[in-house]
Amino acid sequence: MLSEENMLKFKSNLGKLQNAVGFTWLLRSDQAYSEIVADVESIVFPQEFLEYLQLWVSESYTLDGVKAIQWGRDHEKDGIRVLEENRKVHVTPTGLWLDQCGFIGGSPDGLVNDDGIVEVKCPYKLRS
Repeated sequence: MLSEENMLKFKSNLGKLQNAVGFTWLLRSDQAYSEIVADVESIVFPQEFLEYLQLWVSESYTLDGVKAIQWGRDHEKDGIRVLEENRKVHVTPTGLWLDQCGFIGGSPDGLVNDDGIVEVKCPYKLRS
């Protein structure tokens, strides 16, 4: 489990976590990173998963060159705009939401009212 001090430090940086690149940067740069990895590795995981986790948080892993990923990133705001116009709602941007354990979380694209979560999908195969 993360120490209270490192958990507060981690949570104070959540604004930087707008996407996986930001999440990877934070994990690499935050002092809590080594403690997170130690906690994760202390749980019994298949070696393949631990190798994937190491690759994911290393500088060698990036999705920047994947056309479908870039398409989604480029058009996410368009999807939010269409939702706001068609449903007459305001979507509030949000960052990463962490569970109390400190390494499980989710990052919805936005929030609507007090009870709505927005996750925009822009399928590459449906581009015009």
